[in-house]
Amino acid sequence: MRVMRQIRADVIVVDTDAEEARALLAMIRALEPEAGGTVPIVALGADSSRGERAARLSGYDGVIFKPLSPWHLCRMLSSLIRS
Repeated sequence: MRVMRQIRADVIVVDTDAEEARALLAMIRALEPEAGGTVPIVALGADSSRGERAARLSGYDGVIFKPLSPWHLCRMLSSLIRS
């Protein structure tokens, strides 16, 4: 969050396996838009059974499952940054 106050990220990738992932998502979404509250956030997760729909309902703008495909990640980040 300290970094969020210093720079304006174009997109954030969050490892959903980390214990702090939900708290971080909530803190970012609670920010005012000009402070980064609307920045696109991509979930990086291991549990593909949870699905993309569930990740989006949780507040993520996209989801990528492990094992990570660098090509898929680049395409998703590019599309989120352009929109």
